[in-house]
Amino acid sequence: MIVGIDLGTTKSVIGYWHENKPRIVQARGTQSLPSEVFFLNDKVAVGHQPTEKEYTYVAGFKRHLGRDQTIRINSTQRTHPQYVAAIILKELVSLAELDMKEMGYEEQVDEAVIAIPSHFDISQRRATLEAASIAGLKVKRLINEATASALEYTRNRNIGEKLLVIDLGGGTLDLSYIETISEDKEPDSAALQVLRIEGDTFLGGLDFDLKIRNWLQEQLLEQFGTENIDQALKESGTKTDHDLQKEIAEKKKRLSDQKEIRLHVPAGIIKNGVEILPEFILTREKFLDITEPLMKRIVTKVKPLLNSENKTKVLLLGRAGHTYGLKSYLEEKLNITCYRDLDAETCVAKGAIIQSAIFTGALKERLVMEVLQDNYGVELEDNGYHIFLHKGKIIPANAAYEFQPNNKEATELRVNILKGGHAKASKNTLVQTIVIKRPSDKDQNKIKIDFKMNTDMVLEVDIQGSSFIISSPDGLSNDEVSKYKQSISKKSN
Repeated sequence: MIVGIDLGTTKSVIGYWHENKPRIVQARGTQSLPSEVFFLNDKVAVGHQPTEKEYTYVAGFKRHLGRDQTIRINSTQRTHPQYVAAIILKELVSLAELDMKEMGYEEQVDEAVIAIPSHFDISQRRATLEAASIAGLKVKRLINEATASALEYTRNRNIGEKLLVIDLGGGTLDLSYIETISEDKEPDSAALQVLRIEGDTFLGGLDFDLKIRNWLQEQLLEQFGTENIDQALKESGTKTDHDLQKEIAEKKKRLSDQKEIRLHVPAGIIKNGVEILPEFILTREKFLDITEPLMKRIVTKVKPLLNSENKTKVLLLGRAGHTYGLKSYLEEKLNITCYRDLDAETCVAKGAIIQSAIFTGALKERLVMEVLQDNYGVELEDNGYHIFLHKGKIIPANAAYEFQPNNKEATELRVNILKGGHAKASKNTLVQTIVIKRPSDKDQNKIKIDFKMNTDMVLEVDIQGSSFIISSPDGLSNDEVSKYKQSISKKSN
């Protein structure tokens, strides 16, 4: 059975095609599962705070996928973010299988369409595929979150104009400029062609929460001389960092209906043997003041995607897309109208479910054409750089290049695969170095390289009859994937 998954920074959603529409699986009475893992010795709790006092709280894993980083899970151990993502995926699958059983399905979930940020590079996408493999899932497709939202938005709607999707999630900003192409004017058969994508892995609801936290830090220092919230939390017997994060995230939402919110933060103040939690009042005006730098960053990203004729329909989506003041700020600064016609909690997952239904034949075939979010190329001699796949190119894509080795005596050939758009190779990001034996005919003038990029941005390189799947300098080895598979299997039994 195939499912659609929105693997979010702060919350994740899973569902499947049922009775000719997407069905969202309930996670403990809600439509989403908090993307949080609590490590307790040899056990884990997913999406809910355990009753035990000693645990390590892990969130925001998505920002670390595909990067040279590990995550602390206790005082002596660290793990890869792929493993944390796999734990959440495994929990989502368990919830889906229980729901399916109630609906009369007996199959196990073994395939998925997973929605990811549009601007994820090949390392981040590979890390997502590794997480799915650890969780026992075969990925039918990685679909961009903004594209998934567009799939849901265009279902049963006749769309004539282009769409600009601004998807501000808990941890990432995704922007996709999309054109709908329909010959028979049936919305459910219209093709979606992504014309351009942009984004920011470190711009989302979490950053708005951090601005509030920093403001609280200033208030503590000003009123009580407490310089460090983390130290105050450590000394507090009643409030943890997790509690404070939850309070900030939840109360921030109330600014849409209330002129101010009240936040309580430990300051290490004890009166009559009882800890006092000082109350701070955050007004709408102050919130807009402290978060304006973030809103300016969003405007800077969005502006280049707007066409001069202003005939683009702008969708403001994502869980953080409802942040107080954001819609008005974007409309004023960009002279646009933002529409919020979809459910922010589930629209991405529903788009992934629609794509899964297309794969099974439950829905008409709809062509979804994604594009590359960056340039990919090879290093040449003298620090030169040749781009073989350009940013904005529709994937899947093929390219070929012939080069002449500058050292005819070398027994090996080293090919550096790079990401970026700078003319100098050293200014771009190294993706992987391929080393092959020099052809026996050393007098051969040129070496041919063939590049194949599939829809998941898995890059295959063929050189002189040898084929290589480009991994990532920060990816997992086969042994590490196997080890994590065994570990997650034990924890789920």
